[in-house]
Amino acid sequence: MTRIISDAQKRSVFNAIPSHVSISGTVFNASKIWVNQEIMNYPTITLNISSLGAASDFCDVQDGVLYRVSLLTIHVLTKTIPGGPHADNLAGALSNTIIEEIEKWVDPLQGDVRIFDPSEDIAATLNMGTLKETSVSDYVTSVKLYHS
Repeated sequence: MTRIISDAQKRSVFNAIPSHVSISGTVFNASKIWVNQEIMNYPTITLNISSLGAASDFCDVQDGVLYRVSLLTIHVLTKTIPGGPHADNLAGALSNTIIEEIEKWVDPLQGDVRIFDPSEDIAATLNMGTLKETSVSDYVTSVKLYHS
């Protein structure tokens, strides 16, 4: 039996993802949207949470509740800013900031959303490349989210 992640749990994840980074003393802010929303500017962070809700191998030791697992996919989309960092540098810095925050989720977020092992639950960030037509760099990270 599956149990999809709730809307309240999704909001908790959305709110916990940082959307700014400081590079050489300058703060860069990114828009943060769900993957089905329109990108209005860059940098933008898009989030998608799968609705798998499949049973995991983890149970809460106190009450025996079985955790479910869903997949969070994060795309960091950037363009080179005139006089600012190259798109890849900005995307990398934003991705690193996001991962540093997610590594703290071994302590559950609201709604008991968490990760158990950062080295296993957070996939390496992949540089999907730069689209030549638009000069947009795309860095993607996948995270196993456990929820009850």
